Amino acid sequence: IGFPIIELAEKGFELTCSDGNDSMLEVFWQRATEKGLAFPIIQARWSELPTKMTGTFDTVLCLDSSITYVDSWADPKHLDIATAKADILKSLQAFYEILTLGGHVVIGLAKYAFDQESEFVVDYGVKEIENVPVHHVWRIRFDRQTNRKVWNLITEYGDKRDVKEFQSYLLSPEELQEMLLA
Repeated sequence: IGFPIIELAEKGFELTCSDGNDSMLEVFWQRATEKGLAFPIIQARWSELPTKMTGTFDTVLCLDSSITYVDSWADPKHLDIATAKADILKSLQAFYEILTLGGHVVIGLAKYAFDQESEFVVDYGVKEIENVPVHHVWRIRFDRQTNRKVWNLITEYGDKRDVKEFQSYLLSPEELQEMLLA
C-alpha cells in the first residue's frame, strides 16, 4: 500500500485508501503521517469496499499486481487457484460498484512477471538494526505451469536465518481482460 498514494496526496489529490491487512495500514499511516498527510484510511478487503466506504470515486487504483494478492497471504503455502480467481473477480466487481458513472478503474500487472525468466532476486542489502546486521532478500519464482508466483522472504540477522514463503496467483494480462469483460 502506498504507491503512488503518498505522491498523489502530495500533489493535492483527494483520496481514500484501503487494505485488508491492519499491519500494512499501520505502516502506510506512519508514512503518511511522516509526510504531514491526512486522508481516510480504511481496513477492508476489496470485495468489502461497497459496504465499508461511503460515496463513489472517480478513479480506483490497484497497481503493481496487487489484485493477484487477494487471499494469498492467509494460508501462504496452500493457495487455492479457483478461490483466488473467484475472489479476484469479486474484487473487480466491488471496484466498479464504488465507481462514479464515467469513472475509471486502473489495474496494474507488473511487467516483470511476464518478461523475466522463471525467477529473480531483489536484494535489499544489509542494514544495522540495534547493532545487529540484518539482510533482507526477496526470491520470486514464477511457475507458469500452475499459475503461481512464489515469494520467499529471506532474512538473516546475526547468526540466524528465517525464510517465509508466500504464494499468489499469477494472473496474466489476457485473463485479467477476460475477467473485466465478463
